[in-house]
Amino acid sequence: MSKYGTPTHGGMFDPAAIASELRAADAYAREGHTARTLLREDDLRIVVIAMKAGARMGEHQANETAAIHALSGHVRLHLPDETTDVRAGQLLVLARNSA
Repeated sequence: MSKYGTPTHGGMFDPAAIASELRAADAYAREGHTARTLLREDDLRIVVIAMKAGARMGEHQANETAAIHALSGHVRLHLPDETTDVRAGQLLVLARNSA
């Protein structure tokens, strides 16, 4: 399969396996997190992010609806009006421009 899957031709991904590959990357060791884009379309982008416990990412703003699915561990998000935790197995959907 090419670098990015395409909805036209379909694509099957194993996010847990990809996260495992990312944890072996130099960037993960150096920065505490790394990512791989699996799909990029005008209306959808799917990104797998692997983060070490305690790692932080800078502020992000999404102009589209966003979903965060924690495969393991948990992710703490500081949103404009609240702080929320997404735990392993949970899926959080955020309205555009909310994060």
